[in-house]
Amino acid sequence: MFWSAARQWAEHAVAAGLLTINDLKIDPGAACTLVGHNKQPSLLPDMGHADPARPDSSTRFVVEIPRSIIEALIFLHRYLPFDQRHDLHEILIALGRLGRKPTITRIG
Repeated sequence: MFWSAARQWAEHAVAAGLLTINDLKIDPGAACTLVGHNKQPSLLPDMGHADPARPDSSTRFVVEIPRSIIEALIFLHRYLPFDQRHDLHEILIALGRLGRKPTITRIG
C-alpha cells in the first residue's frame, strides 16, 4: 500500500508541476528506508483535566489555520503531503516543524 500511495502522490505532483522527472532521477545517496516511529511531543500545552463534575462531557475546540499556511506547508515547504491537507494531526505536526501554532478557541 505504501508504494502504491507513493507512486500515486508522485504522479499527482508531476501533473501539478510540483515535481519533475529530474527530481525523481536524482540519487539521494542514502538507503530508502522507513524511519522508525518516534512519539512526537504534543504541540498543545497541558490544558489540565476536564471539569470533574461532568466526566462524561466533551470539550470542543475550533482550530483555525489560514488556508495559505496549509498551502505553504504542502507546496513550498513540502512538510505536508497533499492527501493529508484535511488531517488535523498531520497539519499540527507540519506546523510544529515551522515553529508555528494554530489559533485554538475552546467552545464547549
